[in-house]
Amino acid sequence: MAVEIHEDQPLVEPSVAWIRQFWAPMITQKTYTNSSFHPAIILNTENANATYLMPTDFTALVSLTIMFFCGNTGNKNIQVSIWFAGCGEAWNTHLGVQAFAVPLVNGIFYCLDLVPIFGALLANLVAGDLLWVELRNQSANAFQVYGVDGRYT
Repeated sequence: MAVEIHEDQPLVEPSVAWIRQFWAPMITQKTYTNSSFHPAIILNTENANATYLMPTDFTALVSLTIMFFCGNTGNKNIQVSIWFAGCGEAWNTHLGVQAFAVPLVNGIFYCLDLVPIFGALLANLVAGDLLWVELRNQSANAFQVYGVDGRYT
């Protein structure tokens, strides 16, 4: 039995904003080996980075979550930096930095949503901007940093 396809009819109501998702792996550049690593294993004072070009259908972030873990339990000090800009703008047009301690448990993934932390800054993010997220380890123990999970409308 043949079924008619009406391509001019949307699958959902036009006013419905679907949540979309992206994944940006975090890598680190080890200066002493001249190699990039994923997942990023960062020692004290080292950092992992992810970049993502915001798509044309982007309107607003719902969440922006870094996923990482440490091989030791305890409060670990990290610094997270976010910056973004579009073509024709300086790379640090929009910049935010926050340092804090996170309660990590040995071998358990920690998911840190950056939208509540950087909400005012991220409200300026628009389609076409290049987003850069950096996590810097400021603790004695190494971290494994996997990536950034972004959800947007």
